[in-house]
Formats: sequence, structure tokens, C-alpha cells
Amino acid sequence: MIRRSVEILDTTLRDGAQAEGISFSVNDKFQVVETLAALGVRYIEAGNPGSNPKDREFYNRFRSNPPDMAGSRLAAFGSTRRKNSLAEEDANLAVLCHKLHERKAYPGMRAHFTGLEIPDRY
Repeated sequence: MIRRSVEILDTTLRDGAQAEGISFSVNDKFQVVETLAALGVRYIEAGNPGSNPKDREFYNRFRSNPPDMAGSRLAAFGSTRRKNSLAEEDANLAVLCHKLHERKAYPGMRAHFTGLEIPDRY
């Protein structure tokens, strides 16, 4: 018998945070991450590390003191670049690429070309 599995990418901390009346604190985000990891969710998207002070604080705290991820992986969301600008000059893209390049919070990533990384599989 072939064993099959499903890998889940949870977007609660980005898409869920956009719902009316929802405002996760940084501590709330850590509680959600820990709960999802304990449930076995494979990928946990935690927002865009360059989009706002709360997300920046979350990613900085995660990097310095990561919770037990129990095999889960943290994922970051980001856009390619802003309209009418060069990718090299886009501040949010620079933060995202820097976070990916650090590889501390993103195991399973491999260098692809000059400062950008892609997942081994997606």
C-alpha cells in the first residue's frame, strides 16, 4: 500500500490577520505558530517581514529565540517589487531576500542565484 500524506501551508498569520477586528500581537503570533507546529502543520506563513513594525519584530524575535517547530517550517510572504521601481531598490524585497539569505529561520532553502533563494520543492 502506498502511504500518502498532505502537507499544509497555513496562512492564518497573514490572510487571517486581514479579517475585520483581528489584530495579532507578536505574542499572539508566537502562540499561533506553536499551536500549528504542535498540530503538525508543515508550513506556517507568518506574514511579510518588511511590511510593518509588528511583523519585523516577530521575525527578529523568531530568529533570536525560535520556538520548538516540531518539524514545521516558517514561511515568509512578499511581493516581487513595487511598480515603476527596480527590484534592487525595493525595501520590502530587500528585507525578504535578506531574511531568506540568513537561512537561520528557513532551513530547507537552497541558494539559487545572487542573494535569492527558492524552496527545494514547493
